[in-house]
Amino acid sequence: MERPAHPLLRPFVRSVWHGGSTARGGTQTENMAPSAEMHIAFRLQGPTVRLIEGGSAAAYGHAVACGMRASFYIKETVPGTMTVGAQLRPGAARALLGVTADELAGRHVRLGDLWGDATVNAALGEMREAKRPEERLRVMEAFLVSRVRPVRGLHPAVAQSLMRFDPASRVADLVRESGYSHRAFIAMFRQEVGLPPKLYARVMRFRQVLERLEGDPAIDWAALAIEAGYSDQAHFSREFSEFAGVTPEQYRRIAPAFKDHIPVNFIQDGTARRG
Repeated sequence: MERPAHPLLRPFVRSVWHGGSTARGGTQTENMAPSAEMHIAFRLQGPTVRLIEGGSAAAYGHAVACGMRASFYIKETVPGTMTVGAQLRPGAARALLGVTADELAGRHVRLGDLWGDATVNAALGEMREAKRPEERLRVMEAFLVSRVRPVRGLHPAVAQSLMRFDPASRVADLVRESGYSHRAFIAMFRQEVGLPPKLYARVMRFRQVLERLEGDPAIDWAALAIEAGYSDQAHFSREFSEFAGVTPEQYRRIAPAFKDHIPVNFIQDGTARRG
């Protein structure tokens, strides 16, 4: 389940969610496509969170923060896990986590390293005591409200650019409208969002492709490439594979239940690309 965040959190949190693994028959793996958002997650039931990035596996305890990304990572899934989490808006890193978005970009960080293990363990304990999904979400929201720092909001130039941002936006136009130099605007955008605007636009375009596929799984690839603004189908295929770790046709055959979570089996079919 997923729903909008509590009103007190909405400047920083887009939504909160509660879910569990559907894995069967032992540990499985799935490619996690970039979501164009930061998020935090608390695993309330099951083993510690294990992720694979750049070919290296690491454990992150039972609570983790994920920065803005422009590549997939690999998550190990096991039966019986239960997790709650929150999808964060630009500006949330500073307010909730005490760091800038670019410090988290492309990384996973133990929440204990940001908030302290005692604080995180206390929050996990309260959420585990809750009996129902909605109750667990309310406990998490109350905890997040307690973590909000009195920080300045998004820089006005970045906030304005995000309000009108579109994958087809030209960076030069955003820079001109901001009134800042190219270098200054790119630095501000990256600090607040986590990615430079050109790369952020590429991720947003990929997100639109996934949403389009969700609505029309049988759509013609060439037509989709043109619709999404790629120069040609080869460009579309390269970028899709870079972000998803599988080709468009492999993605269609896998038909993931959740568009961001792409189940793969490295040993048997080799669909994921680790580079």
